[in-house]
Amino acid sequence: MKSRKEYVLIGLSIAVWLILLCTQWLFLRDAYALTAGKQLGEIAQELNLILNPVEGENAPNDFLVQYADLFADTIHSYSILDEIEPAAIPFDFSELNSERDRLLNQVHQQFGSSVRFAIVLEEWGPIDDDNNYVPYQRLEPSIKNSLLGSLSELQGAVSYGSFSSTEKNIFFFAKLYFVYDNIWPKTLQQITGQVILAIISFLLLTGLLVWSMTRLFRLQKEKQQQIEFVDNIQHSFQTPLTTIKVASASQMKYLAENNLTEARKMGSYVHAQTARLQQIIDQLNQNATPQLKEVLNKKEVALSRLIQHCIQDMTIKYNNRTVNITYDSDPINITFNGDPFYLKTAFLNVLDNAFHYNEEDENLQIFISARSLLDSIKIEITDNGQGVNRDVVKNLGNKYYRPESSSHLSGLGLGIYQSRQIVKAHGGTLNIISDTTAGFSVHIKLPADDET
Repeated sequence: MKSRKEYVLIGLSIAVWLILLCTQWLFLRDAYALTAGKQLGEIAQELNLILNPVEGENAPNDFLVQYADLFADTIHSYSILDEIEPAAIPFDFSELNSERDRLLNQVHQQFGSSVRFAIVLEEWGPIDDDNNYVPYQRLEPSIKNSLLGSLSELQGAVSYGSFSSTEKNIFFFAKLYFVYDNIWPKTLQQITGQVILAIISFLLLTGLLVWSMTRLFRLQKEKQQQIEFVDNIQHSFQTPLTTIKVASASQMKYLAENNLTEARKMGSYVHAQTARLQQIIDQLNQNATPQLKEVLNKKEVALSRLIQHCIQDMTIKYNNRTVNITYDSDPINITFNGDPFYLKTAFLNVLDNAFHYNEEDENLQIFISARSLLDSIKIEITDNGQGVNRDVVKNLGNKYYRPESSSHLSGLGLGIYQSRQIVKAHGGTLNIISDTTAGFSVHIKLPADDET
């Protein structure tokens, strides 16, 4: 489980990565806009040189000048403008067709089909005797008012430059609109260096983020393994140490009573548990974080004798409890090819849970049965204590899981988990059957293939 500090670190790393990514995007966007704007400005200036008589150098009979002149003549043919709609004025500019074709051809030769333009009439009106302009009609920019060009619509077109004339006391105003179809590839070609630099920077930043996250997760995993390692040591040491403590106290008592037989018996328990502690330490020295299946020291194990030793350990550890433990085996001498140390740990964990989680039950009974079947060995450890509901059963065996009902008791929630891992390493399964009215039962199934 990750700590709050680690989540904050991950969040900050992703936030920095997103900020840098957005910065790169803004940089590319601005570079594209600047380069595209520069290109459009250059094209607009070239178009203006061709079409605008004020700035142009090659239009002695300029189209717009002639257009404005004919426009003024047509307007002057109507004496009272207020009495006629502007759209009803019959303008005829057919005599400018040759000039129109010349300009279109010139633009095509200069730019090919990549540039499409239109000169659009937007405003006109008479000039009074005091040389004041009287707006007569302001037109919305529309392609239907195009005087010259190849655009089919103004949407998306760039507006640049304008032409105005006061021929024959008629004010005439038009604008240039154009579209450059190759703006995207041309602009991208010019900013290729910036794009490549941005891509390399993005890949480096992403690689750095992935490397940092991978390293963080690896360190977190190693930290978690260390925590689990310490927890497992604590859990493994708990039963032997408790047994030694109780047996030592009992031995002192029997010695004081001069009961040498019982004192020797308690001494043998202390010796056996000390040897078990030494075995745990030896295994830790061999491999601090073992893969359980790889370190099993398999040998022929007499399961009945092993289970009897587990019962003795529990009886000593909980010597202040009156618990009836019944063991039945069929056949009596069942043997299995496994690691006796780990198998005993698995059985002790299950038995310890039966005692530990039923501490207030004065009538606790534990039933242990072992059966040798055709394809397996089945071991059942059942108690008549308080059971758990099905939702709890689903989670039992998960690491560190403890039911809320047992939160007041000591423990790490590792017992069933550790037992299940040991049984699994031997090729078997461990299942739990329980409800709140029928006690608690652990079913262990070991493969007969390992039976000797």
